[in-house]
Amino acid sequence: MKQRNQIASMTTLLMEQVASQAPDVSFLHDVPGIVASGIGREAQGLQLTIMLAISNFLGPLVQTPPTVCGETHVFLATSARYPPSQSGDAAGVPLDGRVAVARGSDGKTGSGMYSVDNKGESSPPRVEELLATFREDGTAKKVWDYIAADLKRITGTEVAE
Repeated sequence: MKQRNQIASMTTLLMEQVASQAPDVSFLHDVPGIVASGIGREAQGLQLTIMLAISNFLGPLVQTPPTVCGETHVFLATSARYPPSQSGDAAGVPLDGRVAVARGSDGKTGSGMYSVDNKGESSPPRVEELLATFREDGTAKKVWDYIAADLKRITGTEVAE
């Protein structure tokens, strides 16, 4: 669980950095939930087999069907609910008044980088506060510098900051 939270935070921080370099593009980091994808069908080993058995038993109660996951991602990719930071208007399906522009990962409405749940709703304020702490204490820059150094090592090309 700790790894999942760390990886999710790092991904959002990295995407915020990329979003700052492309303010005319919307960025979304979403958590689709547990999708009934069959990803564990070839699990091996006793622990994985036990986890898979439990998952198969409880799965129907908590899993998201692949079609629903797909529909949600089409919505996320095409809705004006998630505008880029620069223009403030998304070139997507217009909002009808029942759906508001989403709050970005920085807590500001329409800020261009969105961290959303499996229903397309913005992260709760406690997550935004945690991310703000990471920005303020230099963690976000450390994450970016680490990834930029890796990309330079792999590609031989400097990554813009």
